[in-house]
Amino acid sequence: RLLADTCGRLANLESRLGDGPARVRAIVRAEQCYRARNEVGYAIQALQGKGLALAEMGDTAGAEVAYRAALAEAEESSSGFLISQIERNLGQFRAELGDLPEAEHRLRRALKVATDNAHPELTGKAATALGMFLCHDRRGVEATSHLLMAIRVLEEGEPHRVAAEEHLACLKTGAVCACLNPERQACEMYRRLLRLALPGELVRDLQVTLVEGQMETRLDLVRELTAAEEEWVGELQGATLERLRATLPSRW
Repeated sequence: RLLADTCGRLANLESRLGDGPARVRAIVRAEQCYRARNEVGYAIQALQGKGLALAEMGDTAGAEVAYRAALAEAEESSSGFLISQIERNLGQFRAELGDLPEAEHRLRRALKVATDNAHPELTGKAATALGMFLCHDRRGVEATSHLLMAIRVLEEGEPHRVAAEEHLACLKTGAVCACLNPERQACEMYRRLLRLALPGELVRDLQVTLVEGQMETRLDLVRELTAAEEEWVGELQGATLERLRATLPSRW
């Protein structure tokens, strides 16, 4: 158990350092250790964590496989806690991919399972996720009821409650939430495309920000690049931006 927990802490460290591939390797090792000890619940959590890590790296196919495998095991184990948690994460993942019907189905089931199991924290998190989804889909009345539910059951200052409060405020004022800010969305899309195109073992961290109307990229690499590599990375950034511009408004 000590080895598995150590691998889990290592995965968290690699996440903070931005080393996606190392994070995934640590999670896989932790999952193997939990399975060797027949600690199925922890193994399922690790498998779900693998899905999250792969999604953040831009490996949507791998993330999909991991999320669905984790959900299937959670169903088999009849763990309401795990089913709700994974359905929520899978729903948010599908929403990011633009599959809104499945996303809504997953998020609604996450909330139902949480409430059926009388778990306040899971209920609040699931209500926040569904409320945000409905807010983004411009279904304000229903979104409001779910966001208020989340605020009622989550502790003040808890991140999901803060997100619920922020979205509720946007609904009241008619403002566009930060999630739907087109500039922020464009930067995030570019970051994901570029992160997927770059070798995983080369990049510690990649951030894209908007500076005076232009996207600015900050790369944190594990080593210095050769002149040829610098030229290749520059060409890759340009090609990736052109690929993105084909799907965005002309200002980009």
